[in-house]
Amino acid sequence: MHPHIGIDHLTGYRFQIVELCADTNTVLISYEETAWPQELEPTRRMVWTEFVDHLIQGHFEILRTINRSDR
Repeated sequence: MHPHIGIDHLTGYRFQIVELCADTNTVLISYEETAWPQELEPTRRMVWTEFVDHLIQGHFEILRTINRSDR
């Protein structure tokens, strides 16, 4: 698993940042597989300013996972 995961407090699901695209100024996040009904894609692309706004508003939170080797 990626060393950092995010929590979307609006939906209650965890996500990972999978891509930052400088060409389109977007962030691609991938939600955990159980987050959405199977007929929908569990990824979301948003402009980086929207992503940062979600962080500022407390809708998104980035957490560092604890590896056993870090203890």
